Amino acid sequence: MTTLSGDGTSTPQPIVLLIEGSDFETFPAGGQPTMGRSLMKLYGDRLALVGLKRSGEPSGRWMVKEVDGQKFRFFPVCARTSTTSRPLVPARLSFYSGLVRYREDILSSGCSAAFIQSPEALLAARRWRLGSLCYWFAGVENILKRSRYPFVRPLW
Repeated sequence: MTTLSGDGTSTPQPIVLLIEGSDFETFPAGGQPTMGRSLMKLYGDRLALVGLKRSGEPSGRWMVKEVDGQKFRFFPVCARTSTTSRPLVPARLSFYSGLVRYREDILSSGCSAAFIQSPEALLAARRWRLGSLCYWFAGVENILKRSRYPFVRPLW
């Protein structure tokens, strides 16, 4: 099945979501980005991406995004700017709240399965109407214990 996106390009109907706090373009080295790239190569345009934006793209609507010459349906839930200092609102919290806010819009993709690689995405999507939810975490250490925000560390 092929759908027509808002920019007039046609893309196949995706069958699975990849929900990741990433823009899917500026991947640093590491476990999560490497697995995300592998899934993008494996599923191709049958994979819909849910993540964050880094430029002037609007949030909260489906669009077509090209990554390494491949077109994907993409839904940015929030914006993050690259910075060396800690943002006022932690990226994980922004991503979680964006997933909660845009739940119905994300589910409008028609996908009944999702891949998740982070605890904040799992907390947001655990009660979504998905037939299959696959999650894995690249590290086993508690994210609160190693937080860049000292006020969060006592919570672990």
